[in-house]
Amino acid sequence: HECVAVLLSAGANVMVENVRKENAFLIALIKNRPECVKLMLLKRPEFSIERTKDGILPLTDAIRNRWPEMIEAFVQAGCDMNAPEGIALTPIHLAVEVGHVPSVEMLVRGGANASSPLSLPTGATPLMLAVCKGRADVVKALAQSCDLNYFDKLGRSALYMAVKFGYLQCVHVLLSAGADPDAYEGYYPIEGQLVQLVPAPTAIHCAFLYNKPDEAVVLIQSGCNLHFSAVYEKQGANLDVLLTSQTPLALGCSRELTWAVELLLTTDPTVVDKTEDYNWCTPVIQRLIAKAKANMQNARTLKELCRMNIREWLGGKTLFNSVPKLPLPFAL
Repeated sequence: HECVAVLLSAGANVMVENVRKENAFLIALIKNRPECVKLMLLKRPEFSIERTKDGILPLTDAIRNRWPEMIEAFVQAGCDMNAPEGIALTPIHLAVEVGHVPSVEMLVRGGANASSPLSLPTGATPLMLAVCKGRADVVKALAQSCDLNYFDKLGRSALYMAVKFGYLQCVHVLLSAGADPDAYEGYYPIEGQLVQLVPAPTAIHCAFLYNKPDEAVVLIQSGCNLHFSAVYEKQGANLDVLLTSQTPLALGCSRELTWAVELLLTTDPTVVDKTEDYNWCTPVIQRLIAKAKANMQNARTLKELCRMNIREWLGGKTLFNSVPKLPLPFAL
């Protein structure tokens, strides 16, 4: 690259092409010479938007070839790290698609917008793309520089997707990075009742809806709200429709998920609705609920009784999300 620096300082014409229609910049790009690329970008910034013989941007070429040093050259030259390839993909989306962690990290350090949604079709962010691929390492690389609780056009967060698709490692990474287990997207009207608005589903509802016991355990251990009621709208053939607002316990009972009901009641018996008779549940679930009610009436220790009373008071209240998460009253 010292020779390139001397030639550039002497006024060499970097636009001259060889017999293959390649100028000095394209040759440096093809040969993976990042220092030379940086020098020429500083001399002629327009090289950053000159497309290669494959019709792609130079930065896209570096991402596809998994060359973080080349990406760094574009960063140091002050190039735009958010210039889209075509009408949809930005460099950070492309790096996630390739799945190369060093390239992702370099783009983030260079100022790439890690929270930028795709323009088509669902508005997924790079974090969501990484989750959908089950790439916990890429999720970890993005987690500290993006909005963990962003929702796509279908009202799903990255955590919701990780739970739905059963990527337990991604769930761990997101929660460790600070993702809100109780996050939900606004309110949706019930069909036929335009005035009544109800909360959208949370991650724990998703775990029960898609029968994900391991993910449910992790969410509960993170201190998620077990009293929150949500209603689902039909968004696809694989998504059930719940016509009434349901808590996680009601959802587990309605879907006859014995493991879910047992998990909830072992964690926090106060999720039981004292006004509900539960006669419509399966016999096994009815026995579990009866046992939980007995536990609430005969707490084993004073500390346990205090925890249950506090959680019962906080359950369903806005204050629940503004106080430190309470320890679980029972061991899982």
